[in-house]
Amino acid sequence: MKLNDRKKSTMALYRLFLVSYMLKNVKFSGYGTPHDYPKMMLCHILIMSYWLSSELPVWNVMENNMCVFNEELGETYYSVLSRCVLGDNIKSDFEHMNKLFSLLPLYKNVKDDISSDTQNKAFSHTWHHNVQIQSEEVTATVFFFKRLINDVIDGKYRSYQFTDKYPSIGACIATRTTEYVPLVYQSDLSVEVTTLAAKIKKAISTDFMTPFVNDWPFKPIPVRDRGRRESKSVISEEEDENESKVMDDYDEKHISDDDVDVWKPLWSDCAVGKFAVLRCEIGTPSKFGVCVVKIVQKDDEILNGEYPVRKLHGKEYLCTLSNIEPRCVRNGKWNWHSNRSIVEEYDNYNVLAYFDRLNEGYLPLSVAQTIELTHTTSPVFY
Repeated sequence: MKLNDRKKSTMALYRLFLVSYMLKNVKFSGYGTPHDYPKMMLCHILIMSYWLSSELPVWNVMENNMCVFNEELGETYYSVLSRCVLGDNIKSDFEHMNKLFSLLPLYKNVKDDISSDTQNKAFSHTWHHNVQIQSEEVTATVFFFKRLINDVIDGKYRSYQFTDKYPSIGACIATRTTEYVPLVYQSDLSVEVTTLAAKIKKAISTDFMTPFVNDWPFKPIPVRDRGRRESKSVISEEEDENESKVMDDYDEKHISDDDVDVWKPLWSDCAVGKFAVLRCEIGTPSKFGVCVVKIVQKDDEILNGEYPVRKLHGKEYLCTLSNIEPRCVRNGKWNWHSNRSIVEEYDNYNVLAYFDRLNEGYLPLSVAQTIELTHTTSPVFY
């Protein structure tokens, strides 16, 4: 689809939204307040406009496979596919079904070509009918609308009341009224659209993820790889200040080991009574895995050269599975043992995540995901 065609499609959708917004204000006796569907429509339009203006890959995906985004089109294509493979005895073969599904557009084009070639032919059996302008159906429809328009112009038009009980056509005509639904058409909706856009911005601008900052799989780019913005010869004071804050925050959360940048949880998240999951060295010969401890003491931070020393003391919880195997992360149950759970000193450098409590003995899902994500970049189990 060309760029102009894309813009036309988006504008057509926007016009549909405007009509929907006006119709939302229609009030019918006996009905409640309608759902705020125009708000969702505008939100979707804004998202699509962003995809279009940024030329994002998701737009190309939508153009080439709308079934991924539209339930009705997907159902339509799958229903066509089901007819296409009627009597097929290998429907369980995904590769075979995918090939047939890919051929559906070709089949449709062939069908359309045949229909266009046979249209208006004497031997055509498409079961389509051409309604003549002079037919009785057209004449009756024209008469009905002309009379309705004339009654509206003359102020004589009467509307049907809201009821589902019309015993006869006479009773129906007798109950008509001159009380109409208030006019909802507006020639200019710019103010309303701006207000609605502000509501959408407020609705999606929340901080509900703030308690889960450490669960977000984000790894900042190191200073040496970040580089300065080469496209700008002059950097404003505000931009420079914002960048400094970002880098200060980066330096606070990162430490160096053989010149390798490692993402670590915040030291401020360490608190007595909480849990910590750490890298640990286990057995002889030594292997590496994870251990879970309940924090009983947090030492004061000590500056030692360039980087601070941060120590904590915790009581180890024992796992029902070997904690040098990755499967212990999701399937292992961690328990306190009265004799074997001893208090030891640990380095914050080895902490993978802090969390509030175990989930019936199991690690929270967010913690398990953090460990698995870390393992993909810097092995935890080996």
